[in-house]
Amino acid sequence: MSPKSQKDSPLKETRTVKPTRRVAALLGFLVKAEADAIFRQQPFETVDGTNSLELWRQFDNNRQQLSPVVAGEMEALPSSLSPVMEEVKKRKTYKESYEAVADYSFMVAPIESLLSPQWYADLDFVDDIVSQLTNLVVGYLLVCHVGEFHVRRIPDALVLGAGGLLMGIQLARWFGRAHGGH
Repeated sequence: MSPKSQKDSPLKETRTVKPTRRVAALLGFLVKAEADAIFRQQPFETVDGTNSLELWRQFDNNRQQLSPVVAGEMEALPSSLSPVMEEVKKRKTYKESYEAVADYSFMVAPIESLLSPQWYADLDFVDDIVSQLTNLVVGYLLVCHVGEFHVRRIPDALVLGAGGLLMGIQLARWFGRAHGGH
């Protein structure tokens, strides 16, 4: 029996499979240079094929239509916190890293001035976290509300600890892969 020639064998179709992730981004809150650098470092494709620069322009225009955020005023700390402030000023770290560098004062800042939006969210990662939290809640309900569980009983504690260990190992593997590990 002679081997078949390549002409006789059927051609195998090859295709490239790209890993995909669902993401959401606040492109309009980035300056053009930041958006351009991000698009070059982390190329992506939109579902409908829209050009990334056009997306940035669209969302930058949308952002410009928003009313400006009114920054609140800084306020002095209440006098009841003066002892705490003095305690912090006595610390070695404060003296070496703050007092030696500049004149700092303790103030109360409005929360909106401390928040800055995260420009990027991996929606698949968020879904995975939600499912893990759901598993944690179900596990709690099963352990604490179904049957009898006593922390001071060694077999009960061992079974719970083994389950926690296995879950921790699985989460470590999953988070490692999700963040570029093997």
